[in-house]
Amino acid sequence: AARGEEVLSVAYAVAPKAQICAGTKAAAQNLLLLGKSASSMEWRANFLDTPQALGQGAFNTSLMQTAQRHFRAALFDTLPQMRPPRCAVYFNVMGEALPAGADPSLIAELLSAELTSTVLWEQTVRTMLREGVDKLIICGPSRAGCLVEVIRQISAEAGRRAEVCTV
Repeated sequence: AARGEEVLSVAYAVAPKAQICAGTKAAAQNLLLLGKSASSMEWRANFLDTPQALGQGAFNTSLMQTAQRHFRAALFDTLPQMRPPRCAVYFNVMGEALPAGADPSLIAELLSAELTSTVLWEQTVRTMLREGVDKLIICGPSRAGCLVEVIRQISAEAGRRAEVCTV
């Protein structure tokens, strides 16, 4: 995004009827005004101020392009030490998996794309179910457990198969 440009993107396609937008404050406020004027639609919006000083920001938007370039360069610097994966690896950026044995340079590209692309969480979970994944393990901080509820919104069956591994 150019300096001073207003940006708003769907950062997370989380579940049916649940998307999270991220971007500049003015663009988000414009979206809220549009939503209020569209009285024929079901509409609910909440704002969360994410101060960059706390390590938060407009992830999964074009505002992260500079960070993406640095991250991509760092990933490609480590490419000689990377090995192909031993199993399928699912990427939210495409909602699909790369198979075991995939080229590590493709993995580096997809990882760096995650910084500026929409997280296709619902599509990724549905793909996992369609492909026969029988257990979903969510690794992350203690608050990662909220993703189990999101998975339940996508599929009750998947929600029963999900568990959290706190790290």
